[in-house]
Formats: sequence, C-alpha cells, structure tokens
Amino acid sequence: MTTAPVLAHVALSVTDLDRAVRFYTQTLGLREVPRPDFGSPGAWLAMDGAMVHLAVVESIPEPRDPFGHFALNVPTQEVHRLASAVREAGGTLFGEPGTLDQLGTTVTVAFCCDTEGNRFELTDAPPA
Repeated sequence: MTTAPVLAHVALSVTDLDRAVRFYTQTLGLREVPRPDFGSPGAWLAMDGAMVHLAVVESIPEPRDPFGHFALNVPTQEVHRLASAVREAGGTLFGEPGTLDQLGTTVTVAFCCDTEGNRFELTDAPPA
C-alpha cells in the first residue's frame, strides 16, 4: 500500500514582496523562514505542515503564472514511481526526477504538469 501525498507548499508570483510578506505574516499569521538564494527576490513563509513561497515578477503573466505550482510531499521512493505514473496518465515532466540542495538538505524532486497544464512538484522535502 502506498502513502497518500500531502501538500508541501504553494508558490505564488507577487509584484510587491514587502506588501505580500506583510499580508501573509501579519494578516494570516505565517512566519518568514530562511530562503535559499535563487538569484531573484522572494520569500518563504511557513505554517503548520506547509509553506507559501513568494517570487517577485514585474507583472502577473497571463495566461499562466510560470512560478505558480503546488507541491505534494511524498516518500523518497515514491517520487520516481509517481513521476512515471504522471507520464503514463498523459501528463508531462520538466526533466527527469533529481536531487536539489535546500539549505544543506538534499531533497528528491520531480517537476510535473497534469493533463491540463497545471504545474506541480513531487518532493520528499520534509514539511516545514
């Protein structure tokens, strides 16, 4: 029996980082946590069991947000299996599953699209 996935984070594009961080921290009670340097401005905001990642853009692009996606937390051994299942079901992958360094922790990831073009990530990164 396989383990059901759980939400890890949601990524959102914003045009005013300070205003967005203020909204999520002061209005919704999320807390800002360290973020790796991706070469562009942004912020990571944590809540119990999940996070919101903010990425700065000049304007919100249409029709699709290139940074917008959701992530499903799955056991390491499930990342490759589920990535294959995505392809078999008519979805796509943005490259093969691989590993990334996130603040000193190696995580396994697969970046995918469903059959409608909605972007999501499979990751074994531990929830916040």
